Amino acid sequence: MVLDSVYEWAERLFWQGIRKGDILWFIDRDARVLTKNCLFLVLALAVTVYSSIEVACQLYMLTEKPALLHVLAFTPMFFQSTHVLACTVPLIVQRYDYKKIYADYQKMWPLSGVDQKGLEEMRSIFLKCLCTYVGYYFLCFLCIVSFIPVNGVDYERNLWPSLAGFFLINYEMHIMHMCILYNVQCIMLRRRLETIDQRHQQSPVLLLVDDDSYQEHVRRVLKECVKQDIKLKMFGNSLIRHFQWVMLFHAGNGILLLSVLYYMNIFLRGIFSPMGLLIFLFGANSMAFLYAVSSEIFREQVNLIRDAVFETKWYTFNVSNRKTILLLLTNLTRPRFLTAGGVFDVNYALFISIMHKCFNVMTVLNRMMPEGRQMLEN
Repeated sequence: MVLDSVYEWAERLFWQGIRKGDILWFIDRDARVLTKNCLFLVLALAVTVYSSIEVACQLYMLTEKPALLHVLAFTPMFFQSTHVLACTVPLIVQRYDYKKIYADYQKMWPLSGVDQKGLEEMRSIFLKCLCTYVGYYFLCFLCIVSFIPVNGVDYERNLWPSLAGFFLINYEMHIMHMCILYNVQCIMLRRRLETIDQRHQQSPVLLLVDDDSYQEHVRRVLKECVKQDIKLKMFGNSLIRHFQWVMLFHAGNGILLLSVLYYMNIFLRGIFSPMGLLIFLFGANSMAFLYAVSSEIFREQVNLIRDAVFETKWYTFNVSNRKTILLLLTNLTRPRFLTAGGVFDVNYALFISIMHKCFNVMTVLNRMMPEGRQMLEN
């Protein structure tokens, strides 16, 4: 009974998103509330200023006390602060860029024109993203729980790591939303190509259909598909530029950050193992994984559209329509993928590589300071 009610609620959200033209409309609503809410902007600015001051002070303290033990003592807060800077600054600076990108999306095809098969694909994507969204708020709830002073209030070990994890996952929701906007429009383009020859599904192999109405229908649909592909290419390039430098900072900082946090929680037990730090550790890992998932979804769309073009009965088209479909294929030759500053692709291989580097650095740190580790454990 409860599951049926939850499914009905999710179905209402889905159809409301179809009417609005954005199946993840609730994430866009949250983004608009946050960017228009002066209180949130003041909080984000305060967090940004605090993080900047903290980073500068900790850099100074590290120069005064360069011993490895002191470096490890200050490192978690330092990288948490720099990671928060990498999330809050784009949220403040890029909010106008986000509005422009979203306005470009609204000029594309309305979702109400999708067929039943495309609708099922969108529903599957919606349910997965909804589960991710609910899990994100569950993580926020854990952050709130970590504020409860079980053994006394400790800002560095409880409150700040939880806030940092909140900002990290919050930015990932933004990336997931923008990639899904691109994904649903690609689904509509792919379904339009797959159903272009419905009138002549029983046509013999390698037979040109001498039907003016059919050729006119194909010409009109192909023209719309070429225009849509150009819009998608411009929209995708806007997303790549929107995220590339933030992802570069996150990828580079994430290697050092996760390495030190793993080291603190595994090898220095009893010193750095509060609930807030563990939540931040989980948030940072989830962020890296969700970045990879969103980027892979973004990357595979071109291949799926190209496969749909190959599967069309192009041999039933006249010469003019064949030239148009060749033009469409030419536009699909170059892959589109999210990058970290244009240096490397953000994908599953990068995620595995980051985890691998984390454990490599952990091993090095563990061998560098065995006496200090024993002293801290005792």
